Amino acid sequence: NTIIGSYNECAPEPLRVRAGDYITAVDGSADLREMRDLMHLPRYDPEGSSLNVKSIDPSGAVHVAGADIAVGDRIVAVSGAEGDAVELLAQLRLNDSPQLLVSRCPTG
Repeated sequence: NTIIGSYNECAPEPLRVRAGDYITAVDGSADLREMRDLMHLPRYDPEGSSLNVKSIDPSGAVHVAGADIAVGDRIVAVSGAEGDAVELLAQLRLNDSPQLLVSRCPTG
């Protein structure tokens, strides 16, 4: 059982966390490290279903191609392949020109 699973067991249906949701604050904190600590989450989850974009190399393919990808986005599929984080990384390494499906946290 996970902390999210435990929360969902007690939370009313409209407040339950679902796949694809973005958690933007925990106990009033919006600081990522503090949120992760409060939720007892690891920094990297190989079983996660996305890759979090932490940085973009200014001389790398994403920047050079002018792709609409920003720090904080989540890569959820690579050239049509979905899977866990390990599979997504493997697909990135196999493909010279991958097509990325990206999820971005809505602002506002």
